[in-house]
Amino acid sequence: LLNIGEIWEHVAEDFAPFGVDVTTEEPTFNELWRSSYSDTEYGTHVVISPTQDWYGSSGGVAYVGSFLWVNERSPAPDLEPVVTPAYVFSDALGGGYPKYVAEAASHEAGHTLGLSHDGIGSQNYYGGHGVVGGGGWAPIMGVGYSQNVTQWSAGTYPGATQQQDDIAILSSRLGWLSGSSIAGLPTLTDGNELIGTVERSTASVDVDISVAAGQTSIAVVPEVPDSNLVVQAQLLSGSTVLSTATPATAGGWQLDFVETLPAGSYTVRLTSIGWGSVEPDNLTGFPSYGSIGRFRISLDVVPDDSGTTTTTAATTSTTTTTTTTPTGGDTTTTTSTTTTTTSTTTTSTTTTTTTTVPPNDPMTTSGPAGCLPTSRGGWIGFSEQQAADTCFSTATRLG
Repeated sequence: LLNIGEIWEHVAEDFAPFGVDVTTEEPTFNELWRSSYSDTEYGTHVVISPTQDWYGSSGGVAYVGSFLWVNERSPAPDLEPVVTPAYVFSDALGGGYPKYVAEAASHEAGHTLGLSHDGIGSQNYYGGHGVVGGGGWAPIMGVGYSQNVTQWSAGTYPGATQQQDDIAILSSRLGWLSGSSIAGLPTLTDGNELIGTVERSTASVDVDISVAAGQTSIAVVPEVPDSNLVVQAQLLSGSTVLSTATPATAGGWQLDFVETLPAGSYTVRLTSIGWGSVEPDNLTGFPSYGSIGRFRISLDVVPDDSGTTTTTAATTSTTTTTTTTPTGGDTTTTTSTTTTTTSTTTTSTTTTTTTTVPPNDPMTTSGPAGCLPTSRGGWIGFSEQQAADTCFSTATRLG
């Protein structure tokens, strides 16, 4: 089940910006089958199986464009409605290593949506290149098994065999998520976190925060370890940039702000960025084109002393000293008064905890016991042929 969860998490990240549900739950046949061009809910299976003898040596196979097929039926004379799946052969992928299986699943799902291979020169598959700061990059429609950053591509790397605009094609066929990614995230408050999506590399995402006076700590991380997303973060007060944070590495990054701020409202702006150099004679990175995906942002505030209340009580004591001085038979009396003030300080602290959850967030959506959560949108189902001991059926869905 841990492997299933890791595969689902990775594939869901690849499709996070789009209006599709990468799911571990079993849709009905009618939810997958596209009955007509006016049918707005349909999808595909990616069957993950150890068996490949029937096909041959390969990591997977799919019909290009099969996700879009209409009124698909079995051969005559039966002519029964069918949904043609894609296949991923796990035994050929490091014995089912989750990273390899997930890369193959997204790749084959891409084929069903009409995407072609990203190659280089005379090679059908581009295996990617190293990037400055460590790690490497590869296109999803190439072969990214050994790279920690894989993204949809438009074939802009040197020697690309085709310049197919993956994101334009996927968004035209799946639509955009267009939920909490562009607008609608609630204000982030102390002790809480939010999950959002950078949906387009051409637009920034603003997260509003509300803080008490004191030391403010903000952390931004990708939602999954091998994320497609790389961002720069800015902390703003109104239109004034207070601080900027940029990742040290392209994969597994974390951005932190630690600032002493007055009480008030601020904004954290996340902007998709590329990495390193994309010049042909100095290729050490990748463009911002495919830098889209989910992020997690958290906020913690250590208040200053503005919450302290001081009460002062004054106690006055009078001491009379009499001095007798004979002056021509008269006595003079002098009285001195001393006042002592005692201060008592009482500190009162009030803590309010609020749980803030983005509307319809995939991480808060749960199915039956033993099931993984689902993302949002139409359907891409992933299944593995194995016995089930939880909510999973014989064709266990992955995603």
